[in-house]
Amino acid sequence: MLDFLINNFDLIVKVGAGILTLLPIILYIKTKMVLPVTRAIKNINKIEDILYLLGPNGGKSLYDKIVNIDNRLAKAEVRSKSLIAALEIAEWQSNVGGECVYVNSAACQLLNRSSEDFLGRNWVNVIHPEDRERVVADWDTAIKEKRNFVCSYRWTHSDGHAIAINVEAHPAFDSSQHITGWIAVVRPQNK
Repeated sequence: MLDFLINNFDLIVKVGAGILTLLPIILYIKTKMVLPVTRAIKNINKIEDILYLLGPNGGKSLYDKIVNIDNRLAKAEVRSKSLIAALEIAEWQSNVGGECVYVNSAACQLLNRSSEDFLGRNWVNVIHPEDRERVVADWDTAIKEKRNFVCSYRWTHSDGHAIAINVEAHPAFDSSQHITGWIAVVRPQNK
């Protein structure tokens, strides 16, 4: 064996030198090509896991949970609107700019008017002319200051007679505590 090593020493040195020469190239290939591919393969599994958790999968995913919450909120909204209507409580809602986006049937029946008479900025025309300027100024200030609106004034029935009301409108907030609009309850003063 020793004879083999001595006789082939030049060959062994050349092979060793070749390996040492190739080592940086091998390390370069490993770090620049093999490792990124390996990481990508591992990430594909992670991406599949993430897609499984985010996509619909029978109730366990984030998507399914959000859809479930959305469905429950929609049912709760219909339930609350139904209860308020059954109790004949007049209600309207505005957007963040103070424009009416919803008015319930109790408010429309109270004045014998359609919802179109309230929507957008049309609600201003429902206010009794003698109260209109004051109420609009108070409402616009409440919107600007992002506060509750509590006011007594008169609405005008479709036949022209005045109906005295008390209104309380409170800001509605999203999950980030940003105002999304106002929800108002209207009570006739004679009830």
